[in-house]
Amino acid sequence: MEILIRVLLAIFCIIISIAVHELGHILVGLKEGFKFYLFVAGPFGLKRDENDKIIFYIEKDVSL
Repeated sequence: MEILIRVLLAIFCIIISIAVHELGHILVGLKEGFKFYLFVAGPFGLKRDENDKIIFYIEKDVSL
């Protein structure tokens, strides 16, 4: 049971690390005047819809 908890914690930490890293790219891009359209880190994502609103969603396509 302890190994399962450690594996799940490691996966969670990796996803959080990737999300923080990619959010750094997004913040710098926004500061420089770019617009982002898609952000996916593990199963979680942010995207801009046709009304220019940012929407949080859970990604079902494992290839992303």
